[in-house]
Amino acid sequence: MRSVRIGHLDLIGALRGPVDEGTLVEQELGAFHPHTVILDLSPEELKGLQEYFAPEDSEPLVPLSTTEIGLARALSEFSDVRMPSPAFVAAVRWSTREGSQVLPLDENDESYADLFVKHVGYVDLVRRTRAERALVKGKYPRAANAEDTTTLWSERMHRSKGSRKLWHERCEIAARRLKDITSGSEAPPFAAVIDFERWAEVRTLLEGPPVTPVRRALF
Repeated sequence: MRSVRIGHLDLIGALRGPVDEGTLVEQELGAFHPHTVILDLSPEELKGLQEYFAPEDSEPLVPLSTTEIGLARALSEFSDVRMPSPAFVAAVRWSTREGSQVLPLDENDESYADLFVKHVGYVDLVRRTRAERALVKGKYPRAANAEDTTTLWSERMHRSKGSRKLWHERCEIAARRLKDITSGSEAPPFAAVIDFERWAEVRTLLEGPPVTPVRRALF
């Protein structure tokens, strides 16, 4: 897990899967105690977590995609892994217990489908599918830790031009929504729990590119 404070926002990047991430996220939220918690989930995903996982004793069976199963298997080399993401489950439970507002950050299913069609053409889809199958079969360099493994999987899944465009636009949308929420009518302070692999780019978009001083000639 990584975090950075940007104004009234605590931007948290959490890995999906490792049980320890849930503990770290809960500790971070407890220390910052945000009034509003923003999760890198679609409205549909957030509703499911709130309905089935907010109670501490609720652990229903959750269907996983092939990619999720493969990544969970890869991450299990470094720590205990559970799905859905313990980081998001912990955030939902903490918010429910503390009475904090919870908002979704990611696209709803329909909007994501539109974005996917916009950027990912047939060739991109073939390359994406081949990359997914290779990853699930374990055909990738072994990484040193869970963070590097997650980053490697993300890079392999978004190698094609269309997939990279989809990735960047989703990060831009996330950053724009975070700016809108934190500058709108919602009460501060804020915490956003986002996928680890998106954290660095979203942080850069929120903070803005570094300003390079201009050298001026002296006369």
